[in-house]
Amino acid sequence: MIHPTSLFLLTVLGALPHPSTTALAQNISIPSALTIRTTSGIYTGLIDPSVPDVKQWLGIRYGQPPLGTKRFLPPSPAVDPDTHYYARQYQPICFQQSGSHTGLFWELVPEFQNQDPQGEDCLFLNVWAPDVKGVGGKEGKEGRDGLLPVLIWACGGGLQEGGGHAPYQVPDRWVQRTKTHVVITFK
Repeated sequence: MIHPTSLFLLTVLGALPHPSTTALAQNISIPSALTIRTTSGIYTGLIDPSVPDVKQWLGIRYGQPPLGTKRFLPPSPAVDPDTHYYARQYQPICFQQSGSHTGLFWELVPEFQNQDPQGEDCLFLNVWAPDVKGVGGKEGKEGRDGLLPVLIWACGGGLQEGGGHAPYQVPDRWVQRTKTHVVITFK
């Protein structure tokens, strides 16, 4: 049996907005190195302790939700430039066929089976960048003027497998070698 106090706390915590999907309050202190301004908002990312040399922004919206009358139209840009969002959690991948799969990763590496949440609203991208001195025009030896190469990865899979955060495509450890990696989820 759950103690009444525990039940109350669970109810209160469950009713709180989740930071990954909620705009930040105006008075919260945001580390500037993890905050980026885009045409679709201001996003604050994270540094995962397992890869402390990599800054991550997960779930940056790049298009308006393709729902209702927008379902089969080209994406419309997401425009909300003055709102702060946490970009610390993967967002749903686009719908994929469920059931028995015969793809390479389903047969040979079953732990890579993508069981992530799926949805129509899946126009997000994830960015991994090294947390090194010299990036972005600051002092350092990484590339000309402190800039680094950027790899943009558009996930394939024919809506059968893969996605913006399939385990075999998350580049966090590779990015430690001074590259920026952007993964786009699309349909």
